[in-house]
Amino acid sequence: MYFSANACWEVVTASLYQAILAGGPTVLVWSYLLCAVGATCIACAFAEFASIWPTAGGQYHWAVHLAPARYKRQVGWFTAWLLLSRFTLALVGQIYTVVQSVQSMIIISITTYEAARWHSYLMFIAVLLLSGGVNIFVPRAIHHISIVGLVFHILGYFALSISLLATTKEFNSAKLVFGSILDSTGYNNKGVAFLIGMLPAANTFITIDGPAHYAEETSKPRTDVSRAISWGTALSSLIGLPYAIILGFTMGDPVALLTSPVNNLNPLAQVVLNNTGSRGAAIALSLPLLVVAFATTIESLGMVARIIMAQARDKAVPYSKFLCKIHHRHNSPANAVVVTMVLQIALAAIYVGNTTAFYGLTSSSVILQVISLLIPVTFHLLYRKKFKLSYGPWQVHRMVRPLVNIAGFVVFALIFVAMLLPTMKPVTAANMNYACVMLGAVLILIPAYWVVWGRKRYNGPLYMFSMSD
Repeated sequence: MYFSANACWEVVTASLYQAILAGGPTVLVWSYLLCAVGATCIACAFAEFASIWPTAGGQYHWAVHLAPARYKRQVGWFTAWLLLSRFTLALVGQIYTVVQSVQSMIIISITTYEAARWHSYLMFIAVLLLSGGVNIFVPRAIHHISIVGLVFHILGYFALSISLLATTKEFNSAKLVFGSILDSTGYNNKGVAFLIGMLPAANTFITIDGPAHYAEETSKPRTDVSRAISWGTALSSLIGLPYAIILGFTMGDPVALLTSPVNNLNPLAQVVLNNTGSRGAAIALSLPLLVVAFATTIESLGMVARIIMAQARDKAVPYSKFLCKIHHRHNSPANAVVVTMVLQIALAAIYVGNTTAFYGLTSSSVILQVISLLIPVTFHLLYRKKFKLSYGPWQVHRMVRPLVNIAGFVVFALIFVAMLLPTMKPVTAANMNYACVMLGAVLILIPAYWVVWGRKRYNGPLYMFSMSD
């Protein structure tokens, strides 16, 4: 259940360039540890919510339950659209991760190849069509694809960790890994560099809510989903931290990696090539990332389509009847999948015109998810005594509960700030962090859409899932 939600080492690998640019190995390791602590705290809070309200709506429904009565409709609307916006934007980045993995392999094999952005866009469409075909016509295959992805997830972790340790001739010093921030951002401020370099770690833990969206397909959701959220996050923390440390010691000169032809595609491939001297080894050890990224893309496309379908069921989107339909033959939300694919093709075109704007687009998905995670936690801190909540079978000790919620809130609030900072100085139109623009657009459009359309039609979640163990 948790595989689709949190592929820890793969996410660190896919966004490694940001950590190298802003801080190097030290930021990679310590930001991972900080985010792991915050994520574990948020996971404990979410595990409690899932044990009380085992609903596939996740924080969308939890926020409605925890909000004051007079604001439940507005909170439900806002949180639902945050979730949909977040998953839609994140899916674009996931598909491009597949594309960039392929392109890095091509560059290593054919050194004269130049990864033109329109090449990336065409490959994006190909990956999207294949993923959409699976979701529409053979949805039952998704389970088997997930198993294949899980196998590569485990094997890839050990294969990469062992090979990096075995083939590195000269390890980086402990000072470089644990106590030396390399600032290539232009800020000349190590604190700011640390914040900017948090992206890989933040991405790793941003899908804490993943298991909650499968609550309606679980036999004992009040306990199983809570365990998946809490133990899954804790396990990812334990697995990912050693991997981040290994990368820190074996990546070689971080500054030299920034000049690699695959630096912003898959820096790990260059690390393996430098250590082994073998192009074949670099390609082979990049393969697990590709397989896992593709498996996750197929799952995520289905998840976005189901979120659209669920919101259509609640009359939170236009053309609700059309988007609610299930294909009678294939038992898939075919209409919602097609709409999702159209949105992806449109958003992905931004990459061709401006890569900085595109990366702002994908990082804005992290910001939106952080907000959606913090909404129920904030309401829980403010109103838990007023509502006199009856906690489920999975719960945190009452004396520790406020501290856990506050710690998680503080760390993720820090992530929120970090994701809005320009990644380099001086700031220009070419290197500006467009995540703040995307956030502003979403925060304006969601309330505006509520005033124009939602307040007349949306009455809150129509389906509040309830199941006793």
